[in-house]
Amino acid sequence: MGNGDIRLRNFAKLVDEDEAGNLSLSFPELVEKLILFENLVIESRRLKEIPILLNTIGFESTMSLLQSGVIQIHNDKVAIGSKNKDLMHLIGFSDLKAFGTDPSHLFRTNIEEIREDCDISDRKFRQLEEQLNSIVTSYPEESLNDLKNDFRSDVTPNSNCLREAICIKIKNELDIEIDAQQIEVNTHLTNDDLFKHESNLKELLGIDKATEYHILDSALLSIGGLNEKILQMDIYNSISGFKPHEISIFKAKLRFVEQIVDTGERKEQLHRVVNVAGLPIIDDDTAKNEINFEQLLDIREEDEIVNFRNWLNKTANISNEELEERLNNFKVKFSKFINTGWGKSTNFLISNGLGAIEPISGAVFSLADTFLLEKFLKQPGAVTFLSTSYPTIFQEK
Repeated sequence: MGNGDIRLRNFAKLVDEDEAGNLSLSFPELVEKLILFENLVIESRRLKEIPILLNTIGFESTMSLLQSGVIQIHNDKVAIGSKNKDLMHLIGFSDLKAFGTDPSHLFRTNIEEIREDCDISDRKFRQLEEQLNSIVTSYPEESLNDLKNDFRSDVTPNSNCLREAICIKIKNELDIEIDAQQIEVNTHLTNDDLFKHESNLKELLGIDKATEYHILDSALLSIGGLNEKILQMDIYNSISGFKPHEISIFKAKLRFVEQIVDTGERKEQLHRVVNVAGLPIIDDDTAKNEINFEQLLDIREEDEIVNFRNWLNKTANISNEELEERLNNFKVKFSKFINTGWGKSTNFLISNGLGAIEPISGAVFSLADTFLLEKFLKQPGAVTFLSTSYPTIFQEK
């Protein structure tokens, strides 16, 4: 599926659930990921993304997105879970098992669940179901055993991974920071899925047995969740959206991970470059109402977006001042913005300084400007993407 560079393939969850159980999809994040990555695997919430897409951007745009070959939908779950906590903590054990689903049954159940939420005809829903059936994926059969084996290898006595997870839980629960090397922990398998806890946390922190158990059990579960993300990366050859505390645990396993998997940094670089260039940031309202998804999918086929991604990876060490100076040294004229809803409302170009706004009419790059600016930015195609491709995804509705 796509380019072999793992940094250009992303595995991400786009739907959040609030305390009342209401689901929302981050459209700005979806648009940004379509720009930043060659392929996107969506970690689904029971296919609930689909009604949200249909009700927000419509049937045609949703189908274009699903048929583009860019997206897969992962609708499966394997996890390390804990049972009998009330009983287990009394004897200092954790009953940790690997759980999975039946992907085929899950798909049929989810299709039936979302039908009532999709306000489209039966004919269109059959088209939608057929397309979903072709792009919805699940874990290989051996994934459950892989997850279990990886978990067991991470909870050996005094493993760096387990110590780091415990440190994070101590910070979250007790607001105490300690050196991981101070921790002595022995969590060993006594039965099939039964783990015995032994540690120096009570003496080290002055806590009771129940608190010690909670910290150790929670740390074990966090390692199980992290290992599922690693499993996802392995299966889909993609980077996953790691949280900051997960990265520190993962670094105990793989020291190079911070530079590879920090998708948040790529997103921040995109925001920074777009902001310095004077282009609109994609907020929720813009993503839902002003993005032309068909055009966005079209520009993903161009060489310029590939060159832009490569250049973006190199901008982390460029300060805002230097980046702005590079752009200010040339008259960058965003010609196609004048034809967009956003552009019609602002009628701007960057000329003699990013803050200078003046009306334009059919302004275009000169050949010399394009050549010099792209040479100066050290990435052919990056400026072309910013100046002519990125603006075209905005539309009036």
